Amino acid sequence: MSALAGLYVRCSGALNRGALAMMSHALQQSGPDDERFAYSTSVGMAYRSFDTDGASRLNTQPLVTADGYMLTFDGRLDNQREIGNAVCSDARQWLGTPDLVLAAYRQWGLAAFGRLIGDFAIALWDPNRASLLLCRDPLGMRPLYYRLTWESLSWSSKCRPLANVMTGSLDVDDEYIADFLADHVSTRGPFKGIGVVPAGHVLSVGEAKVESTRYWSFDTNRRVSYSSDADYESHFTEVFTEAVACRLQADGPVYCELSGGVDSSSIVCVADRLARKVADPRDIRTVSFVFDRSTSSDETPYIRLVEEQVGKQGLHISDDHCPILKPLPPAFRPDLPRCDLCFLTRFDHLAREMGRVGSRVLLSGVGGDQMFWSRSSGPSRKVPVGPSFRDAGRRSPGTRPALVSGSTPVLPSERTCQHGCWGWSMIWASAYRVPRSSTAWYEKPSAFTSWSGVPAKGGSTCGIRISTAVSSSSRWQSRWSNACGRLKHDHWSDVP
Repeated sequence: MSALAGLYVRCSGALNRGALAMMSHALQQSGPDDERFAYSTSVGMAYRSFDTDGASRLNTQPLVTADGYMLTFDGRLDNQREIGNAVCSDARQWLGTPDLVLAAYRQWGLAAFGRLIGDFAIALWDPNRASLLLCRDPLGMRPLYYRLTWESLSWSSKCRPLANVMTGSLDVDDEYIADFLADHVSTRGPFKGIGVVPAGHVLSVGEAKVESTRYWSFDTNRRVSYSSDADYESHFTEVFTEAVACRLQADGPVYCELSGGVDSSSIVCVADRLARKVADPRDIRTVSFVFDRSTSSDETPYIRLVEEQVGKQGLHISDDHCPILKPLPPAFRPDLPRCDLCFLTRFDHLAREMGRVGSRVLLSGVGGDQMFWSRSSGPSRKVPVGPSFRDAGRRSPGTRPALVSGSTPVLPSERTCQHGCWGWSMIWASAYRVPRSSTAWYEKPSAFTSWSGVPAKGGSTCGIRISTAVSSSSRWQSRWSNACGRLKHDHWSDVP
């Protein structure tokens, strides 16, 4: 990802360019390729670029127009052609993704954000409304923090830059800590006074008005059902393949995490198949974290099967190379507390290896179990499984979700889900946002009385059946029939 930062002076006063430069400097690790600034009387924007292919290098940001619009865009837009055809009569009128996003906003206003498909965070100054807009994609894949006072608004892709320029005391937000300890994704920042733009929302800030608008929400009333498992499998394979394909745009090698499980193995096999179809085959590589000293945790036999399938041995990082709790280098220090902090040395090792070979894209299967409801998310959650359900279910109009359930979709209410939802920036989550002609949900409820998330009385479990084909090889043409866990009603005892 690249990185954004900015300042907006809401009342009379000078724009603090030094503070903006300080925030941008703190984002250097996220955007090492280039640093650019743009200023007006009351607004300053900074953009740190991290380029993965030639197209991203053409996106000169911040984008500034002659009539006063300013925009920075961090992310990936998967339906550029669709948006371009809708807003431009001549494709030569736009040069890159930021131009398209701004053109869409000029034409559709706030409704434009609901038409964008991809992962993104946007900062946009609208001179006609005299408002600064901060927006995140429906899945909340790209982070965007802000600090709002009566005098000013500041924002950043990371929390640390905002904390660095805050005046006064820097107090930890107890509710954020409580959410972290309860394994909930917080809608708050780790420090008091620092907020997070909610997924699927646009925050509009003017001189005297602040408004947060949800521009897209999940429609639970629309359905798609098929007559056979084969139709579900075909549809899922199509959607899943498209989700993988749009992430293979890179100049250098593309790495895929490979654990030997169904999630990562599916991504690796599909990516390899896609890479072989193009005239200039992509260099798909795998990385696996293995445990030579802990045989009960080691998945090397399954990893080897996938490596044989794609005909290439991947990088294996063992616990000897990166022991748990090994001290982290200062540059790799995370901004926020993380449950996997003790394993970050693995990714430091991987980052150095990827840098050595010129790779800037890593695909992961993490979150697949949770996304497809085959694994419990832990006893402390109000949503027992599928914690990313709320955000992952949000897509743009004209699309439909990729969750394939042959018998039972369990759909908790918005009120229930808002307390426990992960935003996995992974293939599985993004499979929900691909171009389609209808918006629908897979049916049908059998063990629940309604869509409210309240369990039906009687009976103890409800099963979910998921089917898919993961590659064209007969070895991996396996079906996931009945390959899912059981949801016990007592997991729902704390639903309000």
